[in-house]
Amino acid sequence: LLLFFFDPEAGEARTVGGAVASVATERAGHNFDILGVATRGSRDTASSFVEELGVEISVLYDTGVGLASLLNIRAPAALVVADDSGYLVNCRSSFPSEGENPSSAV
Repeated sequence: LLLFFFDPEAGEARTVGGAVASVATERAGHNFDILGVATRGSRDTASSFVEELGVEISVLYDTGVGLASLLNIRAPAALVVADDSGYLVNCRSSFPSEGENPSSAV
């Protein structure tokens, strides 16, 4: 499972979101799913953000930042990978600059 934490109003989240949308095309062939976790804004803002990315993912609205706080995530965008047993195996909250392709970081 790839957890995509995002602040829908932050530019960095849009950059990382584009990379997540790119990686999403490989879900079926690699047996993983993606869950978006909105950490700020309204449900409408988060839904519009995901719609603009052009990717179909479920979104958890964590605007109280409970889950993000539990995982010590303070960045406007972060990716957390959990294995099929629920163990967190990777977490990333810093990504290449806008001039580079962030998909390689995903």
